[in-house]
Amino acid sequence: MKYILTFALFFCLETFAWSQEVSTLLSRAKEEFRKDYAEQDFNQAVNLLTQARALQAQNAEVNYFLAYAHDRLNARSMAMLNTISRSQTERVSYYLEQVIKINPIYQGEKVALDPHSKIGSVWGALALAYLAQEEPDSAKFAFLEGRKRGGFAEPLLEMARNVLGNCKPKAVLFSAGDNFSFPLWYVQVVEKYRPDVEVLDMGLLNTDWYCLYLDEKAQNPVIRDSLDIGYIPSLMTWTTGKVFAGIAKNRCGEKDEFEWEIPQFHHGEFLYRAEWILLQFILENEFQADVYFTAGFPTEDMLYLESKLEYGVLVQYLNPCSEVESKAPEEYLQNYQLQSLASNQEAIKNNPDLMTQLNYYRLGYANAIFQLLEAGKKPQARELMKTLESKLPESLLPYFSSSLSEYLAQLKTNLEQE
Repeated sequence: MKYILTFALFFCLETFAWSQEVSTLLSRAKEEFRKDYAEQDFNQAVNLLTQARALQAQNAEVNYFLAYAHDRLNARSMAMLNTISRSQTERVSYYLEQVIKINPIYQGEKVALDPHSKIGSVWGALALAYLAQEEPDSAKFAFLEGRKRGGFAEPLLEMARNVLGNCKPKAVLFSAGDNFSFPLWYVQVVEKYRPDVEVLDMGLLNTDWYCLYLDEKAQNPVIRDSLDIGYIPSLMTWTTGKVFAGIAKNRCGEKDEFEWEIPQFHHGEFLYRAEWILLQFILENEFQADVYFTAGFPTEDMLYLESKLEYGVLVQYLNPCSEVESKAPEEYLQNYQLQSLASNQEAIKNNPDLMTQLNYYRLGYANAIFQLLEAGKKPQARELMKTLESKLPESLLPYFSSSLSEYLAQLKTNLEQE
């Protein structure tokens, strides 16, 4: 009996020592992510995390950070996405898949994305690299592999279809963030859904390789032929003040000029390349192609165009004929398909990023109801609230923030008042 107790005590002490060492190794690896860009050493991070995983293979946080460390070796930044390799992508994906196997709802510290979202992101990045290398079949494979391994949940793809489906033919859609751009490209490449819409990722427009790719392969002739975007410096100067863009003949009746003001820049005295491209596209395009932005587009990148946008819930339409509303928010909502939520409850519950993304629907309803109230259309607002409560009950899609829940509760109180 004494030997059994001694062994048990030794085992507990050994396990505790291992746990302490894993914690130390993990902390040291995390430090690499917090350093300045030039000082980061992700080979060192991989080495530390590999040691930690040898001691505790079922540690979800170790696997998560090991995936991210390998991802940084695969591409330190967006500027290097076109050079990523399939073998390294598979390695990153493997460790993220281990995280999900250990606990489908990841509870540890995050670098950025949830494991499910990151799987979609790394395979989406590989697909984009293949597209830049003119390998469309390989791009399709990468997207499908990402979905097979746990990324690109159906509600996210359904949202991408809803975004593209509400863009006019041959529109140009400026997108921001992995959770919008990669699903949009997925449905265009894999499903051949609305490939006529030119999807431009705002972050990638600051990279050389993406601009060179668009300079040759963009569908829109202004992007491809007129702007020479493959040769624009990373910083450009521009004069603040009023901006005037022409409007193509008969586009807005007799109106032939679109005007707005840029009072200051968000980045000192310069425009980043992506902002410059957006500005020059508006000037050169003359609204021959319709211009949209995805929901949640960073206001600091929008060149003070917010007041000129028509709110379309998942898309925001830059309407040059601002005196005439093209389509009210509730009309956009009527066109959106919400078929996949009920059958994908586990995916929504396990992925906070997906839950947050899907709440753009609810936020869209809330804003549409508010606009109807402001216009004195309370009966229509009440009907829209009923539609929201029937289509998106909290049991089907949890709120991502208490503030949105409180906002809708206040709107409902206002609707109940005579």
